Amino acid sequence: MGPALLPSAERPRLAPLTAAEIFLMALGLVGLYAGGILWLAVYYLSATA
Repeated sequence: MGPALLPSAERPRLAPLTAAEIFLMALGLVGLYAGGILWLAVYYLSATA
């Protein structure tokens, strides 16, 4: 029996995300995105130099 078959009172409740957690996750995603762009830029410049 999976968790979906349990009554809602017995199902483990996920804590709502706090603003800090949302901010940190967004910051991490932006950091990964910017890091990827930066890596590609450095790779492109070093390859064309």
